[in-house]
Amino acid sequence: MERISIKPAARMISAIGKDLIKDVPASVVEIIKNSYDADAENVNISFSKVIIDNCPTLQIVIEDDGHGMDLDTIKTKWFVPATSNKLNQKYSMLKNRALQG
Repeated sequence: MERISIKPAARMISAIGKDLIKDVPASVVEIIKNSYDADAENVNISFSKVIIDNCPTLQIVIEDDGHGMDLDTIKTKWFVPATSNKLNQKYSMLKNRALQG
């Protein structure tokens, strides 16, 4: 199995603080934006309480029918925080939607 490392891009310094997701509701909205960017038509969000180490914990599961990412996209974009990819790519691959996430 290939080992992949996270490699922060140089513009990460300006992104920290300015674009940081501040709470759980904001993070859920961000993930839904990512589903939209992946040309999903349907997004299912499930909330449940689970016990982890004897502690009640909120579990959020988000599923969509978007196109997903290939290995190259994961390695060169998703694993590179603050990459300039979203600055260069303005529209989604299949439905030409303006990118949100």
